[in-house]
Amino acid sequence: MCKMNSFEEMKEKDQIQPFFSIWLNPKKTVRFVLEEKSIGYAIMFAILSGIAGSFIGILDTELYPMLPIWGIVLLCTLLGPIFGLLSVSVSSLVIWLFGKLFGGQATYKEMFKGLSIGGIPEIWLFPFMFIWMAFSPVTYFKNDIVPGDVSFTIIAVVASIASIVIGIWQIVINVAIVSEVHRFSTWRAVLTIFIPGLILVITLIMIVGIILVVFLGL
Repeated sequence: MCKMNSFEEMKEKDQIQPFFSIWLNPKKTVRFVLEEKSIGYAIMFAILSGIAGSFIGILDTELYPMLPIWGIVLLCTLLGPIFGLLSVSVSSLVIWLFGKLFGGQATYKEMFKGLSIGGIPEIWLFPFMFIWMAFSPVTYFKNDIVPGDVSFTIIAVVASIASIVIGIWQIVINVAIVSEVHRFSTWRAVLTIFIPGLILVITLIMIVGIILVVFLGL
């Protein structure tokens, strides 16, 4: 019986491919990563998601035509890994600490490894966003409809909808990841993720309010 269970566990692990399984089985996927993958594996995903996130983050900005497309690509490629590692490192620290308040059992290393694969949806989205940016920068950076550029206008609409849907699903995935890594319930994971965000928003509002009062006399 023990051999049979071990065989079934090995077979199940062989079927887990984080790049694909994260979509529908985030808890099993993150447990697999924690048990079977090194910190280097997690760093790789943090870097890739950072690059993808940097390209997605410049959507509808004024970078173009201020910078040429090749310059924007170079900038995102160089800064993306730094952004990715910093983002995962800081968010892991915050969620690890706040999770402890709700009885979480994760270590910081476990949280880093878990959240690193939470960016996989952005990596999936990246090729489509990159093609859109490279071949129709006007619609990518300014969301302008260009006469005669119907195909990329359609791509722009589809990609924008896809980014919203994937963004929402990414939140669901990360809630499941935090729940599994901290070994507590889903509602505690939701509080662990959203309370720091709420505190940050309130802090920023207060800072802006103070600046307006002090420097503008409002």
